[in-house]
Amino acid sequence: MSQFKMDDRIRARMLRLLEEWDLETSDLLTEEGNREYRSLLYAAFASHDEDWLADRLVAYLRKERFQTEEELRAMARERARRAFEAFLMVAKVDLLLEEGKISIPAPRPDDAFRFDPEKDDIQSFLESLNPPPPYRTWVAHWCRALMACRAKGGKGSLRIEKPARPEDVAEVERQLGRELPASLQRTFLEFSAGFEFGWSLPDEPLPPFHIHRGGFCIRLDWLADLEKERKDWVEAVFSDPGDPYHSAWHNKLAVISVNNGDLIGIDLGSADGCVVYMTHDGGEDMQGMVLGMNFDDFMERWSRLGCVGPDGWYLEHFVEGADGINPLGDKANAWRRWFGLE
Repeated sequence: MSQFKMDDRIRARMLRLLEEWDLETSDLLTEEGNREYRSLLYAAFASHDEDWLADRLVAYLRKERFQTEEELRAMARERARRAFEAFLMVAKVDLLLEEGKISIPAPRPDDAFRFDPEKDDIQSFLESLNPPPPYRTWVAHWCRALMACRAKGGKGSLRIEKPARPEDVAEVERQLGRELPASLQRTFLEFSAGFEFGWSLPDEPLPPFHIHRGGFCIRLDWLADLEKERKDWVEAVFSDPGDPYHSAWHNKLAVISVNNGDLIGIDLGSADGCVVYMTHDGGEDMQGMVLGMNFDDFMERWSRLGCVGPDGWYLEHFVEGADGINPLGDKANAWRRWFGLE
């Protein structure tokens, strides 16, 4: 395991960042709001001992579901490494900014389309955006979900950038070393190079199935980083393609990052490029769970539910059979009625 060098200033800055950051919001490498994990980070950064953190995480992770002790220890090492790397990088940048050695450039003008449920009308927004099918249907579902969320006292947002240029797609495909699956490539070229949607309900009262949030961030320029993240998990934890639990992480293209460290991706070995769920610590039923027969099919099914999750324990309520999410099943109908999507 690597040991990161840092002086007292860096260590102090890391501890200050821990104090300032709301881990319940960032969900950094853990279940949201887990104070035990946060206390482990405090102690590890104070003592600058990555190995100590990994050892303690073994005990912590025994509460989660792993197949073998070897997998558990590999997961602990990977989480410790990621925690140190993330905070070390942020702390160093924070110090350089404070000392005036670097500066943050002014943000570029944002010409993305945004939907505000308090001010905007869905039909007017669709006319200004003018997306071709099937994307128009997706956007309408997202807007209705934001309206429903607002009616229940929640908050949300929707941001849609302009379509990608062919040369932008070609550059990402060069970085990945392969062409994008057809439906995903078409989405970036015909609809948007980056689209972000999210909503959250107040903690109380809890709706059916304890679902209180939904959304995603899908960006062309994030695919290479997401693929690196997937490959890091494969190398560190899921290295055996012959193991059914491990194989769910192999030969995939990661598209959506889940806050808890899981990924949603496209199965490159399936005929149509079905969309699957990759969990790093969930049960066997969730690992490799099919969510849609291709990217378009997945987005259509998921959007009709307001894109709940994307955590696997939310999505699995609505997965029926090998086809993926059933937006018209009994559970889906109960959710949509409660949330106000009907």
